[in-house]
Amino acid sequence: MYIRSVNLAVPASFDWKGEKVSTGIVKKATKERIAIRHDTLQGDTIADPHYHGGIWKAVYAMATEHYAYWHKKYPELDKPWGMFGENLSITGGLFEDRICLGDQLRIGDVLLEVSEPRLPCFKLGWRFGTQKVVKQFAQSEKFGFYFKVLQPGTVKANDKAEWMATGKCKATMQATGNWMLSREAPEEITQWLLDWEGLSPLIRSKIETVL
Repeated sequence: MYIRSVNLAVPASFDWKGEKVSTGIVKKATKERIAIRHDTLQGDTIADPHYHGGIWKAVYAMATEHYAYWHKKYPELDKPWGMFGENLSITGGLFEDRICLGDQLRIGDVLLEVSEPRLPCFKLGWRFGTQKVVKQFAQSEKFGFYFKVLQPGTVKANDKAEWMATGKCKATMQATGNWMLSREAPEEITQWLLDWEGLSPLIRSKIETVL
């Protein structure tokens, strides 16, 4: 497993329902070695701190293998690494049906912990030029996911990465993402989430709303 690309936001804005909206979803690959801090990456632009960045969403990652799926759906679009707004495009099997909350990724000195699946919004639709991609993204179950930074350090494209299943939580990213989107889930998944002391405030608040 390795880091195929490190991507940083290029500040952008667009009109949405009569208002100017800022976004950091437009990412550009960098060849430089970048510092990963507890709340973001060095040089990354966070347009809306409520939904991106911070302790629980410091780093967003996506499996490069997912790009083939989207190339088939949108062959006319140029899709550079970072197209989904991810900071790290990772090759080597970073799949949502295998990865669980609390699992960890080691990249040199950096230690990351899976904290939440990524849920789509209208900004992804703007990036693709059609809002239908938002529903398609949700249905695809190829969410990618956010990391909490346990140990800061630096990262660069082509760095090797080591995945570590911790067993802290049995809920996969696929199951958790589907639950958050539908507000429904098997009782055992809800219990797995509640039992994990490292659960993010966002997921815990959604559970409390449902229960």
